[in-house]
Formats: sequence, C-alpha cells, structure tokens
Amino acid sequence: MQSLGNTNEIEEIAIVRVATMASSNANTPAPDAGSELFDEAVACIAQEGRFSFETSTILRRRLGGICRRADKEVSTIRVLVTGVEEEALDRALSNFRFRRNLRVWLEDESGHGAAILTFSPSVTHEVTSRRFFVEILERVSQIPGHDLHSLEGVGAGRFHCPGRRSKEGDEGIICATRAGGNTWPNVMIEVGYSEPLQQLRLDAKWWLLNGGGRTNLVILVLVKKDPKSLVIEAWERVPNPNQRTRHAPATIPSATTILNIDEAGAVTPANGTLVIPYNALFDNPHPNATPITFTAAELTHIAGGIFSYF
Repeated sequence: MQSLGNTNEIEEIAIVRVATMASSNANTPAPDAGSELFDEAVACIAQEGRFSFETSTILRRRLGGICRRADKEVSTIRVLVTGVEEEALDRALSNFRFRRNLRVWLEDESGHGAAILTFSPSVTHEVTSRRFFVEILERVSQIPGHDLHSLEGVGAGRFHCPGRRSKEGDEGIICATRAGGNTWPNVMIEVGYSEPLQQLRLDAKWWLLNGGGRTNLVILVLVKKDPKSLVIEAWERVPNPNQRTRHAPATIPSATTILNIDEAGAVTPANGTLVIPYNALFDNPHPNATPITFTAAELTHIAGGIFSYF
C-alpha cells in the first residue's frame, strides 16, 4: 500500500492535543492521556500504512484492499488516516461493505482530525469476541438473582469522551442498570490477530484512562495462527506505585492476569485462571456476589473452539 501523505504532514496533523480534562476524580485521565496513547499507537504504524484523506471514494477503495488482505492473511492491520474529521469519516464509511470488519479510533480536535482504523479477519474475529461474551453471560446467569438479561453486549459501539475523542472496541459489556443511551461499557473485550501485543495493550489503557472510572476491566485476546496460540490478558486500574506528587494519578492501568495457551491447549502458567470480579461487571453490590472464574481446562476448551476456525 503506497502512502498518500508525507512525513511532515503526518507529524503536524496526526497528533491531536486536548488541553483540559477533569482531574478532580482519581479515576479520570490525566491531561492528554488519550492523545499520548494515540501518539504511541501511531508510532507502531509503518509509513506505508499512513495516508491522508482525499475523497470518500479513494478512502473506500484503499480500505477495501486492506480488509481483503486482513481476511486472507488472518491478521490485524492498523492504518492511520490524517486530515479527516469524524463526520467526514462516517460519511465515507456509511456504505462501506467491509464496515463491520473495522474499528475506529479518533482524535478529532480543532478540525485537524486523525483516525487509526483497525481491520481484523471477519469470521475468526467475531467468533473470538462473541465467544468470550457468551461465556461470561452464561456464568453470570448462574449467580442467584441474575439471568441472561443482567448484561448486555454493545458490540463495537463508539464511545466519546471530552475533546472530540472516541473509540470503538470489539465487544463492550454493560450491566442492565446502565442500559439506554450512550452508556460506557463496564467491561471491554479487544481482540487482535498476529499483531504486536503492545498495540492491544494501548487499547486497554485507552478504555481504562478515558472512561472516567466507568470501564473496570479490559480483556485482551491475541490470537496467533502459526503456530496457533492465545494470549489472554486482564487489565484493571491498580494503585499507582509511583505516586510521588499530589498530581500523580491514584491508579494506573496494569495487566493483572497474563495467560498463554499453546496449540496443544497447555496453559502457562500452569493451572492459570481468568478471574473477572463481580464489581467489574456490575455497579451495585449484591449479597450473592461471586467472581466469574475460568479454569485452565475451560480456557483450553475455549481456545480449541477458536483454533478450529483457522
């Protein structure tokens, strides 16, 4: 893929700053937290994956080729589009045949917007994100006082925060008490295929830093095709060990669980589990609250189902 933009243009347009963010709440992001993450994500994108917005037709043609490539190679591909505002991008994608295959991450401030577009294989991507959501929903329905309606999946809905900043995830989960309107997800699932784990980790940090404390947990699932393997990480806000000044955030995003599952189904560390706290899924306490726990054997079974689609 040839680049349509030059390096100077990308440097001037791609990095968008937001000057003010609420800081009175320890769970709200530090100033420019979202833009800093966007900068890091841009740095991971090769020069040939960066281009300027010209027209909707040109954009759709380029993106169509990228989507077909991602599906064929079973890999996640990320590109940077500069010089585009949210409204113009949405118009360009409104009748794009591969729209469900891509996710949008926008920094659109002062009319100099930039977007990172993430493309993933269609079937395997949907299978992975939905499988984890369904497994969580089934476990919750077994808790006394809960049922299949206690959680809702918001799919790849776009969520906005101050500064014309927004992002789409792969599978958002909200509790029923938040249902209705533009509600922020309690839990977000992000899936990647044969891409650097660092890029998925930036996604996790974004949700935890920009949700104003509303997103409690991000589950990352990195799928690799050759050899087949899964990396599963759970990210939460944890106490900041370097809180040296009164302006330092009280909590920071961090991986609290890291699991690897190989093609044979072996989980590392041995007997490792994925634990989802009750209060990560729900806003209100419950007398029968218990965490959702996936054992190593159960994770092996889930991984086998995902691998069967390759």
